[in-house]
Amino acid sequence: MGDRYKTVESSTDAGVNVPLPSSWTVEDVESWLMVHAAAANAGKAVDPETDLFAQGFDSLSATFLKNRIIGSLNSSSDPNVQASSSRIDPNIVFSSPSIHQLAGSVINAVMQQNGSGAVNGKTDIENMIEKYSVGFGQSATDASASTVNERTRSDHVVVLTGSTGGLGSYLLASLLQREDVSAVYAFNRPSRDAASSIQRRQKSSFKDRDLDATLLQSEKLVYV
Repeated sequence: MGDRYKTVESSTDAGVNVPLPSSWTVEDVESWLMVHAAAANAGKAVDPETDLFAQGFDSLSATFLKNRIIGSLNSSSDPNVQASSSRIDPNIVFSSPSIHQLAGSVINAVMQQNGSGAVNGKTDIENMIEKYSVGFGQSATDASASTVNERTRSDHVVVLTGSTGGLGSYLLASLLQREDVSAVYAFNRPSRDAASSIQRRQKSSFKDRDLDATLLQSEKLVYV
């Protein structure tokens, strides 16, 4: 036990040999955290969606992992990333006990940029889409189940509000490209300008964000 405490005390320098993520997206940060988590878990790989404490972590290994994260961030040549090390909550592993949750917390700390709250809008939106679409491809019934109204039970019908906004446009583009989504009902507030139809506003929003406007021709899309 004494050796473990000594290891934890010196662990703030242990993570510096692990290269930082190439980008601060959920996928890249999760991969980076998996390396640190395995090192903190006696070399055993962990499942990113499962609670770390259900995989053998205890308070010491949680502290070890937290210290490795802080040490790695602090070793960055980017001043903003360095500064984010001081924003890592001491209880981050306890409050975000899976790798997936932990990735979101680390990204939030890094993207705050010295507490200004300024974030990379596109990255933040992509992270939110990934976060809230977890399990979207799964179905309570087998994908080969019988069809209902010519639609397999594994298909999803989505109601999306605010599709002409920033996040809404990215979500809509993502949903229209998914094979497991059969219909998207887009709800939006009426425009004050009677000449500005929902379709026109949606197309303009896509163009402003360099999204593929041809997706809006999809039969899946229903404006409500």
